[in-house]
Amino acid sequence: MTAYRPLVAPSNNESVREFTQAEFTSIHGRIASLQFNDPVATLSVVASNGNLSPAMEDFRYRSGVAQTTTGNQNSTDEGNAEFVQLGSLSLPELISGGVYDRVSQTLDTATQFVADEAWYNGQLIKPVRVITGQLKVGGFQAMTYQDVLDTFFEPIYAAYKTPNPSSPLSAGSYFISTNASESGASQLGGMPIFVDTETSAGSYSINSIPTSGNMDVISATTSYYLHRVNQQQGTQGVGYRTPLIIDYNNSLKADGLRSMTYAEFDSFFVAIMNHQFKNVTGNRLRYNMDLSTNNPAGDVVGSVFNRNMNTNTGSWGKKKFSTDDYRSVRFPNGTVQVQQTWNLTLERY
Repeated sequence: MTAYRPLVAPSNNESVREFTQAEFTSIHGRIASLQFNDPVATLSVVASNGNLSPAMEDFRYRSGVAQTTTGNQNSTDEGNAEFVQLGSLSLPELISGGVYDRVSQTLDTATQFVADEAWYNGQLIKPVRVITGQLKVGGFQAMTYQDVLDTFFEPIYAAYKTPNPSSPLSAGSYFISTNASESGASQLGGMPIFVDTETSAGSYSINSIPTSGNMDVISATTSYYLHRVNQQQGTQGVGYRTPLIIDYNNSLKADGLRSMTYAEFDSFFVAIMNHQFKNVTGNRLRYNMDLSTNNPAGDVVGSVFNRNMNTNTGSWGKKKFSTDDYRSVRFPNGTVQVQQTWNLTLERY
């Protein structure tokens, strides 16, 4: 793959030159904006029954069932013998904090205009690039179809794989965040796509042991939100310059160079973009979401984590609350770790 800097019309007494990096980023931003307005894959957040995300279930531990005894009625023995023993207490219980399947995907499956290499070779509008090492002697040539793909579209796909709200190239890409609001992006659906609840050993206190039943103490809650990167080059002709093309006269003979019009730029790149991202096997775009252990195809653009303790043996919690009121329970114990990971991936298929 070889990407080239297209040529730009001179201004302020400049000679014809290649795009600067800032100018190059701006035209990539405009192409990403065109994809933003006519996406191949659109994600949305729904209340339930999303067609993309699996049923993602939140799990956490709560205590076993508390038990109360009057003790052994031996006033000279106020030790452990007064309580229901650890081996007689039920284990901490793994419970569900909720099931979430809120992410849906809509794919544009309409037949697209075929803007392939044969079509391209028949076009007069083609960006020009320098023949390697010949800029100073006027060595220009029209870009090949592969040049256009490598130069203008591969950077867009690379940006979609690593969404960045501050980059104009990422416009329209999706990512997951634990923040409800992200600068440069829009949260979808107005609700989280997953809520992880967890408990920790330190969140349980013997002072709160009930006379019976379970203790369910949530020590932390993490919400995950789906965002879409906003467009930055959304207005035609604002904030970017167009590449030079060969200017053909009425006799279809080369008559110098001229800049693409804004209308030509949009029409040209939309045709190729739609063909590549919607028609071409190996370049079509879609999102997948599944457990990481199932290896969903594509590049990971976001993840959701379910964290809970790594053991359910429990620790002995006990306290005398009053005369003839000895309470005991098995508290959850262990280290809080990630137990399940669901990955959102972007695939070229």
